[in-house]
Amino acid sequence: MKSVLLFHSLFFIWSPTTITAGINSIGSNTVFPAAAAIATTTNDDDDDAAIKHSSSKEEKDLFLKTTTITAAATTLQEQEQIENGSSGTSKNHRRLRDLSFLSSAVTKTNNDDLQDYLELAKKRHRDAIQSAMDSYWSSSSVSSIRSKDDDDDDNDKNATNTNCNDEIKEIRLKSFKLKLPSSNWCLPDFDSELSHEIKVTYGASTTIASAESNKSNSTPLFSKEECQEVINAAELHFDGRNWTTLPSGEYDVAGSWIKDIPLVHKWFNRMLRRRLFPLLGREYPQFVSSMTDLVVDNAYIFKYTTETGRRTDIHTDSGCLAFTIALGGTYEGGGTWIDGFDDDEDGIVTMSCGHVTLRPGGIRHCGHAITSGTRYIIGGFCMHRKKVEYCRMLIGLGSELLLKPNNDEDEEARKKKARKVLEAALLINPNFDSAYTHLASTYDNDFEEEKKLKLLQHCYQKVNPRNGEVAYTLGMLYYNQYQQQQQTNHNQQSLASLLRQAKECFHMCLELNPYDV
Repeated sequence: MKSVLLFHSLFFIWSPTTITAGINSIGSNTVFPAAAAIATTTNDDDDDAAIKHSSSKEEKDLFLKTTTITAAATTLQEQEQIENGSSGTSKNHRRLRDLSFLSSAVTKTNNDDLQDYLELAKKRHRDAIQSAMDSYWSSSSVSSIRSKDDDDDDNDKNATNTNCNDEIKEIRLKSFKLKLPSSNWCLPDFDSELSHEIKVTYGASTTIASAESNKSNSTPLFSKEECQEVINAAELHFDGRNWTTLPSGEYDVAGSWIKDIPLVHKWFNRMLRRRLFPLLGREYPQFVSSMTDLVVDNAYIFKYTTETGRRTDIHTDSGCLAFTIALGGTYEGGGTWIDGFDDDEDGIVTMSCGHVTLRPGGIRHCGHAITSGTRYIIGGFCMHRKKVEYCRMLIGLGSELLLKPNNDEDEEARKKKARKVLEAALLINPNFDSAYTHLASTYDNDFEEEKKLKLLQHCYQKVNPRNGEVAYTLGMLYYNQYQQQQQTNHNQQSLASLLRQAKECFHMCLELNPYDV
């Protein structure tokens, strides 16, 4: 079953800019003066200095945290040696046992190694930022991108001389606190700066309507006419041909990267500057101090039909912030399932045409199945130019190494490197579940099965019991042990326990995703 976990756990690395970068090597009243932000540009040296400055405290915090984990794991090993000869189990031992899943990993990673991984994450960050600025509008984009956006379009020719907040001043969003999978779980990066909530424009649907909503505060971010123009431009691009497809785990969805559709790309760049970046800045003031901080790692347009991609797999996004724009269409079903969203009994956010959802990129979600018709959406992933996503960058590198062809002549060296990188990611953030699923996929030998079992058990019990990849793989491990012990072990209580645990895991998979066959 080693391939099952890997297949189910890697689809969250959506963006080609992230994949290719480095394998080889404010409250609602906050104002963003758009003209000043656009006029402010920084060169590569400035970016490097900013990253170095903003990373110094983060790195110190990471070292403090990982050193503490290492010390705790070492203490655990010593404590186990002492208590092996004693009867009973102390409260201290039970507490330290929670760290036992880390002991084999962290004792192999010293501070020099960790520093190397942090530097590697920073390089991947810089590469991804540069690729983003080459593809989508930002205050420091290359001139060719900026000139496409800043031409003399009749509706936009004065944009650089006006305050773009005028276009979002009527936009109100309602925040929904998410029910976390456990008290330990956190986002991969910037957990203290990004809230565990989603933000949806008022009046998006009856699902999220409230008594506060009325005609004056339920304005969508985009008009129906604008959305229809985007749909028309995308359909014109394919000119009656079948749309290209983008993979999402076990599903292929009809869609395209926005940068590959010229007319949509031009419109999207303009909207980044005029509405999306100002709105993100207004809604996440603790994280975004200026519109110049933001870049789009990538963005896509999806066309959901029952034939060309009914839904996506459950995943997280390749960016610290993400947004979904409902372009409309005529369909039944659909919406976005978001883990922990309990204002709807099925956990689904539905939006009418022109409305938007904002969220941290580390929140698990998926495009919910439509039952008929056609649904169009735009999704985008944002990065902060000056803040490095250490955990996500290392998880991305580890997963890329594992995805390389198995006939690679250096397969063992590649897998060993992947394991070390993923161990470092787990050290940096032991409370985000994706590091567990990827690291567990490197334990594919029989003698490592117990290590894989303990790793996944810890994630399932302590970090995220609602991670379908963990639940499925853990269930298969329990079931395989059940079948093996049936041949030799006549302890019915032990067999019943294994079967019960396997069923519990599979039931969780189906609870999360009834379509998971």
